[in-house]
Amino acid sequence: HRGGGGSSAFFLSRVTPSPSQSSAAMLPYFIIYPVWLLVAVVYPAAVTLHYLLEVQKGKGKNEATAAAVKQWVFYWFLFAATSTAYTFVGWALDIVFGVLSVFVGDIQGEVILLLSVALVNPWKPMLQTAFTKANDGLGPLEKAIEGYRAKAGEAIQQALKKAQ
Repeated sequence: HRGGGGSSAFFLSRVTPSPSQSSAAMLPYFIIYPVWLLVAVVYPAAVTLHYLLEVQKGKGKNEATAAAVKQWVFYWFLFAATSTAYTFVGWALDIVFGVLSVFVGDIQGEVILLLSVALVNPWKPMLQTAFTKANDGLGPLEKAIEGYRAKAGEAIQQALKKAQ
């Protein structure tokens, strides 16, 4: 398994294989990282900016453009959330992929790249499916919040009447 404390140590550990590493290592990190940057950062940024420019020019008044903007904002929320979560639970993924590397080689970079491609694939985007499921799942939560908001409003009104 590859170690390393800082980002440069992590990068160097991926570029220079140690003797204990399996010969079944897949693509080198210096190939995976730029491709991942293109797939997970550059392409989504370009698409997001495209839809935001449509909205700014006034072409984005239809529901499809508004939904696309919401979908890509959801992508950036997922990006930030998973990046933050990886900071705290990345060790668990390192353990899982460390065990897998014994059997199939070091595939962590490839798996992350494939998940990124699947998420933003323009022909069959998993992002749209995830966004739809997240919106559908919020229905009961929104109803509960609305109920609590109505109760809080009533309580505030009653308190104001008693105070007068």
